[in-house]
Amino acid sequence: MNKRHLLHLLCIALCVSFIVGIATLSSAQASSPYHVQMLNERGSEKFVFNEEIIRISVGDTIVFEPTTKGHNAASIKALAPDQATKFKTPYNKEAEVTFSVPGIYGVKCTPHAAAGMVAIIVVGEEIDSKVDLSKVKLPKKAKSKLEQLISQL
Repeated sequence: MNKRHLLHLLCIALCVSFIVGIATLSSAQASSPYHVQMLNERGSEKFVFNEEIIRISVGDTIVFEPTTKGHNAASIKALAPDQATKFKTPYNKEAEVTFSVPGIYGVKCTPHAAAGMVAIIVVGEEIDSKVDLSKVKLPKKAKSKLEQLISQL
């Protein structure tokens, strides 16, 4: 084998290694969990999620992180896809939730829902943003905030 042939094979091996490395890095980034913090305050707002409209892909995981005691995250009945599994994270503990069904999900902090601590999670790309809130049973402030968030979709 001559030097030119060896150099050619080495170039091919390096290119393949580079492509495999990029593909591995991309898939690792795509499967990284999304972090959502539960806050007592943000500026002048009290009891909020750090992001109130969260867009993720089907199969993505969200890590709900209470920054102080007294928070949890729970799906809102009547505001999730029919086939979706409902969830309620433990109080005061970080918890992961994976979203496998596309659609719009409502999320609340159970003890602070009356203060309007709600968020919307949009799972997937092609989502019908027409949401019927008539069956959603929440305190007035929470329902009003959901209406505002949904109007932004």
